[in-house]
Amino acid sequence: MCKRPARDLILVRHLPSVANKAIHEIVESHTFTMGELLRHVPHPQYRLTQEGADMGVAIGEFLRSQFPYFDWCYCSDMDRAIETALIFNEKGGYFKPEDRYLGWQVTGRIRERFWGDLEQPGWKHMDLVEEHRKRREGEITRELRLPDGQVIEIRMIEDIFTWVPPNGEPFVVTQGRAGDILRDVHARKFKSPLIVTHGDFILACMSVLENKTSLDTNGKYLWRDRIPDNGAIIHYHVDELDEDNPKANNPFYFERVRETTREHPTEFGPWREIRHSCRTPEEMRAFIEQHPRIL
Repeated sequence: MCKRPARDLILVRHLPSVANKAIHEIVESHTFTMGELLRHVPHPQYRLTQEGADMGVAIGEFLRSQFPYFDWCYCSDMDRAIETALIFNEKGGYFKPEDRYLGWQVTGRIRERFWGDLEQPGWKHMDLVEEHRKRREGEITRELRLPDGQVIEIRMIEDIFTWVPPNGEPFVVTQGRAGDILRDVHARKFKSPLIVTHGDFILACMSVLENKTSLDTNGKYLWRDRIPDNGAIIHYHVDELDEDNPKANNPFYFERVRETTREHPTEFGPWREIRHSCRTPEEMRAFIEQHPRIL
């Protein structure tokens, strides 16, 4: 019986960029100096901070120690992802000059989710972020009067699957792009591909691979409190499978995942098993009963 070999998928979020620094300053201290500097810089051209580039050296060494071989490397065509890929590729990196036909595939398909009016950090940016937070956490409510005169309260809860950045890209579109690249990886039978990309694109990949929906948000941004840290490495793995096993032909099927964190950027945390089962009727009912019936 033919076997589908074990497979890995390695997702890496780009290192800290000038936009990450600007947003951190705005959120932490309401300082808009960096935001003003970026006002006239096109968002695909944001570079890494020098501090971000420096921290990438150790992360790159760790990545190469864990994965001495990749059979393909994808990279977003935004500057901050390209610079991250270059740092990871140094000092005995994955490709030599003679490998020019097997180099990095730089592609716009794995760009960051387009955040519309939120692309340039500034005062309006903070207003929109605060509005997003309130909607996500259900702090905004509306009273609704029903035809029979009864008044009920509606919580304006939105999550990553329903909220759309003003003039930006819906998350379902980002998920579609993630699905396309994962199908490409599977169709070309890569056993250990690397994807250097962005935070929300990684969330889109994770939501597809782990079958996440609004049921998993529980009032949070996604099924966890935050997106992967800058420089985080997310490693998916599936063991060898028989070719006639339906799971072997599923481009989104992996069995477990582990990742690094800001606190331990050069150390993987424990493996986490991926739940692939369907929803129970009890889970489905618990979700819809959070929302009142209006008619």
